[in-house]
Amino acid sequence: MKEIAPGSSVELKLVLTKKINGENLAKLVNTAEIGELYNVNGYEDANSTPGNGEEGEDDMSSAELIVAISTGKEVASIMVITIFILVILGIATYTIKEKFMDNKNEKEVENV
Repeated sequence: MKEIAPGSSVELKLVLTKKINGENLAKLVNTAEIGELYNVNGYEDANSTPGNGEEGEDDMSSAELIVAISTGKEVASIMVITIFILVILGIATYTIKEKFMDNKNEKEVENV
């Protein structure tokens, strides 16, 4: 990691994965703490101790996350559209078949 100048900050992208089931669904609390502090001048953090797990110190922060389950609305929409297309294809096939059969019967009558 690059060096951070005094008074500046660095933004990091952190990607986490959690397996969700029926027992741990709802609000989750993610807590992060600075576990180790190092600087070339050897300065200590005056108001917190890194890695001690003490809440309320400025080296620890928490964020609440709300996890929800998808309702399947997209799947239902796709099923409705698929059924609609199948019905239209069925009607078109029936209509074409009936017209073809009518034309075939008319030609047979003319040939008799």
